[in-house]
Amino acid sequence: MFLLLLLIAGSVTVDAQQGFGTNAPAASAVVDMTATNKGVLLPRVALTATTVAAPVSAPATNLVVFNTATAGDVTPGLYYWTGTVWKRQLAKGDTGNDWQRTGNAGTNPSVNALGTNDAQSLVVKTNNAERMRISSSGSVGVNTASPNSSALLDVSSTTQVFLPPRMTSAQIAAIASPVEGLIVYNTDLKCAVYYAKGTFNSFSTAPLTCGNPMTVTHTVGSVAPVTKTVTYGTVLTSIGGTGSKCWITQNLGADHQATIPTDATEPSSGWYWQFNRAQGYKNTGTTLTPAGAWQTTINESSDWTTDNDPCSLLLGAGWRLPTRAEWLNYVSNGSITNYTDAYNSVLKLHAGGDWQSTSSSWPAGDGIVIWSSSSLSTDHAYNLFGNVSLMADDNNFKSYARSVRCLRD
Repeated sequence: MFLLLLLIAGSVTVDAQQGFGTNAPAASAVVDMTATNKGVLLPRVALTATTVAAPVSAPATNLVVFNTATAGDVTPGLYYWTGTVWKRQLAKGDTGNDWQRTGNAGTNPSVNALGTNDAQSLVVKTNNAERMRISSSGSVGVNTASPNSSALLDVSSTTQVFLPPRMTSAQIAAIASPVEGLIVYNTDLKCAVYYAKGTFNSFSTAPLTCGNPMTVTHTVGSVAPVTKTVTYGTVLTSIGGTGSKCWITQNLGADHQATIPTDATEPSSGWYWQFNRAQGYKNTGTTLTPAGAWQTTINESSDWTTDNDPCSLLLGAGWRLPTRAEWLNYVSNGSITNYTDAYNSVLKLHAGGDWQSTSSSWPAGDGIVIWSSSSLSTDHAYNLFGNVSLMADDNNFKSYARSVRCLRD
């Protein structure tokens, strides 16, 4: 009799719904369990890795187990068999291999990554619209599904533009260890500037046509002693004897051309440089600024190097100081015999004086003393000298600070 009942129960298991804790199992359920204080306890196994089926032998696809072990790439929790690997069922707060919407902790950048493992692009969307794409080759596109392969960043828009950081001159000067190519918008000068060769420079709006004015923004730093925007006059001439060159017609750092040969004003004199040093100095009337950068002696056999040339640092690539030979050719070709002739020449030289120390000078208005790029010895270099009755090749201590003119090849 007992065997008969067991066989009947077995036939119910095969052909109908089973209810545990209920006499009316749901018609859509094979098994309907009802309880208010108990749960279902699934088989507990110790997995070793998601790619290893054992200890389950030949698991069926969708087989569910509770893993009790922390081993390989598995941690305790519910897993199901996909047919090839175990997949963990994640719940809110779990820290599995999936990225969480509320953030992740304990990540290792050498192992964990947000992206693709095949040659497919990574797409970022908002409001179900693509906003950014990283191509399989590494190009980043913003508002474009096809970033140009020659660009690291390709930004596309017909209604919006790129907005760089906006900073005052003081904030820009306080940037720690700026890198070459750094770009920022100067809110004081109302223009974008970039960092190159030790200073921030304004972007040129168009290629220079020599003979036209050239406006440059100088930003205080390791070359310019103060921040200001200067419009330089330019002239194309072969007076230097090395072919047609573009020269500026005022001293570097001067607000404008001198008004007379003996113009002693600071706006006409411009800035002063020690030989082969990038740092310029402004005449404040009784001393020079910046304080503390002055070198009392300079002993080196080098000509003025490109890395320290204030012409290229402040005006851009291609600009440089004249050589000694070019100043000698200037005197000869222009028949320059004194500072009046120099002022009346195409270069408009004037008596800007020089500084022998931070508090001692040959006053502006007395004579022309302007550097060449040519060294004479370890402590002397060549300069052009002129006064009321003489214009000649000269040399003096490299530690003296003198005016600079620039030309472009």
